[in-house]
Amino acid sequence: MWLSLSPYSLLSLLVGVMAQIIGLYVLRRSPDSRTIRMIFVIALIFTIGALLDFLMLIAPSETVALGLARALVFSLVLVFATYMYLAIMMLPRRYQEALEARKVLIWGFIIASALFCAWNVQTVHRDGFGWAISFEGGLGVTIVYALAYTLIAVFLLIYTCYRSKEPDLWRQNLLLSLAMIMPFLYGLVLGIIDLYVHNDFPRVLSPAFLVSIALTGYAVLRYRLFMVAPQREDHSQLRAPTAPRTQLRPGQGYLFEAKRSDKAYEVFLDALREGREGLVISREHPDIVRQKYSLAKTPIVWLTSHPGSERVDPTNLSILQHTVNEFLKRSKEAVILLDGVEYLILNNRMEKVLQVVLTLKDEVAINEGILLLPVDPETFETRALALLERDFEIVGCPAGEAPFAHKTVSTAPIKA
Repeated sequence: MWLSLSPYSLLSLLVGVMAQIIGLYVLRRSPDSRTIRMIFVIALIFTIGALLDFLMLIAPSETVALGLARALVFSLVLVFATYMYLAIMMLPRRYQEALEARKVLIWGFIIASALFCAWNVQTVHRDGFGWAISFEGGLGVTIVYALAYTLIAVFLLIYTCYRSKEPDLWRQNLLLSLAMIMPFLYGLVLGIIDLYVHNDFPRVLSPAFLVSIALTGYAVLRYRLFMVAPQREDHSQLRAPTAPRTQLRPGQGYLFEAKRSDKAYEVFLDALREGREGLVISREHPDIVRQKYSLAKTPIVWLTSHPGSERVDPTNLSILQHTVNEFLKRSKEAVILLDGVEYLILNNRMEKVLQVVLTLKDEVAINEGILLLPVDPETFETRALALLERDFEIVGCPAGEAPFAHKTVSTAPIKA
């Protein structure tokens, strides 16, 4: 006969359901992101673990409780290992590709370690909450493997921050690191309390992992730092060219001075036909851009203050900059179309926007990408436009000759 339900057993089940709600919410915000899908997988595995924990607590016999305990340990090790793989997915592309090339080997080791930990669970005991795994009966081995995966994940997150040196990435990865070590912190606190109180306390699984998943979801949705993945367009679906092809050089930025962005988009489509992976940042709604230019897979980031997936607030230039930087690092042949500089200037100081644009130009040069920058010259101050003309190659004009060079340029300094 199954044991009667205790408040803690119901709490375990409730926490599992809440974790799955968080996972579904995060997945709904950006279903095309690999990292978001990985967070959903973490929440799903945890929910399964919470269900196993609930069933183990009220198991009718020691034999049934032992079988459920082994399944629970297997799922726990998978949660920590999946967190480690999430950290791998955030590495710069060259490191990420080297590890993902060994994906089968990595996951084979993960599954083997989870099975080994489950096999080592030999005994369970009854306490005030129901059946529990005995520390000397295999729980110690599980803690060792879980801690090893967590330390590897935290090291990878810190290394990613070190390589990037971007403040928002540091904030995000510190939150993710805290989420990963939360179960151990929770267990340490309970262990210290138990030394002095000598009383039963709830196990680590439910409360600590709920906080972990909540922190992970918050870190992703708050900073939106790794939602854009490079995609190659199907050439057969692209709109046919309507103008002679423009030769583009890797590591170069191109300036398009016109009221409309059509020429920049035509050059962008030419780059996609050559096999480059594109990213569009636009003031126009993504659905309109996709329909207008027949873009099916190319990621499009919408500059808007309305919350939602694949959107960047125009006042948050650091997130916009990081989004482009990460795309450049994850793509071997990136082409970036930044359409909406005028809108950014409306929401920020012009000097700050120019600084970000020129920094992106430097990142493009380092990563051998291409940056396309359409601007309406009538909306720019003359000296600001001259600064862009100095650093970008102007499409449609002889090299080194700016179409507005005849204008009187103010000698007042401009910060960039």
